[in-house]
Amino acid sequence: MAKINELLKKAKELNNERKFNEVIELLPDDLLETLNNADLYAEKAQAFWRLDEYELSNNAAEKALTLNPKNARGLHYKGNYYYDKKEYDKAKEFYNKAIKANPEDAYPFDGLGNIYSVLKEYDKAKEFYNKAMEANPKDAFAYYGLGRFYYNLKDYNKAKEYYNKAIAVDPKDAYSYNGLGNIYSVLKEYDKAKEFYNKALEINPKYVHVYYNLGLMYYDLKDYDKAKEFYNKVIEADPKDANSYNGLGNSHFNLKEYEKAIKYYNKAIEADPKYAYAYNNLGLANYNLKEYDKAGKYYNKAIEIDPKYATPYNGLGNTLYNLKKYDKALTAYQKYVELTKSDQDYSTSIAESRIAELKKLLKDSEYSRISELVNKIRKLLLYQEKHITHYTGLSVAKALILDGSLFRLSEGAFLNDTSEGRELFKFLSFNFPSKNEADTVATPFTQKPFIGSFVAEIKHDDLTLWRMYGKEDKEEAKGCAITIDIKKLLDNLSGKMSPDSKTSVSSKMEEEFSFYRVAYRKEDEENSFIIPGAKKKLENELNQYMNELSTAIEAFNSKKEKDTSNIQNVAELLNEIAYLFKSAEYQHEFEVRLVVKGIGFEKIIDPNFNPPRVYIELVEIRPLVQKITLGPKVERADEWASAFNYSLSKDGYEPEILISHLPFK
Repeated sequence: MAKINELLKKAKELNNERKFNEVIELLPDDLLETLNNADLYAEKAQAFWRLDEYELSNNAAEKALTLNPKNARGLHYKGNYYYDKKEYDKAKEFYNKAIKANPEDAYPFDGLGNIYSVLKEYDKAKEFYNKAMEANPKDAFAYYGLGRFYYNLKDYNKAKEYYNKAIAVDPKDAYSYNGLGNIYSVLKEYDKAKEFYNKALEINPKYVHVYYNLGLMYYDLKDYDKAKEFYNKVIEADPKDANSYNGLGNSHFNLKEYEKAIKYYNKAIEADPKYAYAYNNLGLANYNLKEYDKAGKYYNKAIEIDPKYATPYNGLGNTLYNLKKYDKALTAYQKYVELTKSDQDYSTSIAESRIAELKKLLKDSEYSRISELVNKIRKLLLYQEKHITHYTGLSVAKALILDGSLFRLSEGAFLNDTSEGRELFKFLSFNFPSKNEADTVATPFTQKPFIGSFVAEIKHDDLTLWRMYGKEDKEEAKGCAITIDIKKLLDNLSGKMSPDSKTSVSSKMEEEFSFYRVAYRKEDEENSFIIPGAKKKLENELNQYMNELSTAIEAFNSKKEKDTSNIQNVAELLNEIAYLFKSAEYQHEFEVRLVVKGIGFEKIIDPNFNPPRVYIELVEIRPLVQKITLGPKVERADEWASAFNYSLSKDGYEPEILISHLPFK
């Protein structure tokens, strides 16, 4: 008995000092079989558990319980085994038995707190973590659990407080360092996040979840190669880690390597056949490959696994919308909105917009035909280049580049040229006015999209454009042209507008934020449209669609039973493409336009203009700038160039800066 007591005391000391390998060496199997003591097996179960050897821990716990079915520590580690297997009811059963066997042991209370945290029953989780602290005020894991409780509630200050309390009790608490890393990663303070993740790995180099979190962090930083490196480290340690396969899939997805993404999503499902996130992402990858039937199958599988998982309903709605199964798409979008309404984000706003549109499509066959043609024309005019250029005044450039102001889009009603957006309506002879009871002509108000005017990058230094748009206080050629990276713009918008998702990729921003070439109307016998720089085949296709649209509008105009709301609906639909058409006299501009409905953005009203101007704010453009060209009449251009250069380089941005020397008169 003296030898057993001596070994038990030593094993407990080594476990408390985290010298788990020494516990294993101290208690070899042949010795334990000779001594036949439940408490010694329980200490070995603890050591194995802390070394992430869960099967060996379970075996030792089983032997402890065979010798003493009421061994509290053995019951606890048996509970841990079932917790790891996600068999939460069985885990609860063993934790409760452990508490009954020894009410003063904090660990089983921690275990119950963990279960209720995973089940998102956060109040119950908090209750058990507090009970753990009552049992042992120096139980670091209880403080960690409360830190995680507040982290889940997004109360990051309170979470930090408890993680730091855990570290004060146990300076080698790798879990809490990892928790602090997660907080700073969410707050986008990535240097601090790395510091705490690395501290966790110093304490426990085998703590693979930290590698996973580093993968997530680099994924958020859009450093997908680095993200893949850390996901692979997790898989090396645990070839059945579904989350990391999913993370690899997401990384390849964002690199537009959809086939590779599909490969890893399937591996995630092999590791966990009930992994709804991977099925959703398979749906999205196939959706991007325009494999709509496959996409629908995977979205439905994700919904079958988890009917309360909102994202696949949105993906299914998009898929059915593209398949023109409008009634089923409407049902999917409505379910998505129902599930996300309490925590509404940008995608919810888009889904609500789609619901309103689908109701119109299902109600009115003429509207449906016009909508179909509008979408075809939009797709035909998509701008496929990597960069676009925006001409503006120096005061605006100063605000955007030196002050970090957000890029604004004004509503279409506030463009400088009052004829903007009318060329299409003239071509279509759209019957806009309606008559009121007094038989006077009244025009119904129609919402207009928000417009950004750009030109192709090859026009970044153009005499005509300096004259028309590169102005400062109405003085020509005293402005500048800012060339930006389209993909970076969409990525930044995605970060701003899309829900934060650690395990699922979001829908393509390109569907709502796309750049389009402007087509120019020639008022000749053919009444045709031209697209500067485009192949004749593309122009012919556009003109075919335009003629079909004209026929559809003619049918709508001749429809006797239509009221103001019908006219408004069609007018707003046409407004989605109206700003992509101008008179042929402007064809030399090579203009490109960003047309946004404004859904999900705050509509800001600037009363300093007369009439007041309505606009939305997108993102900061400093990280997007590829080139700045100063106009040929900018005074002290070198000083402006220097200010732009040092302001941007200070933050690691190094765009090309040019000073135009075109012979402007």
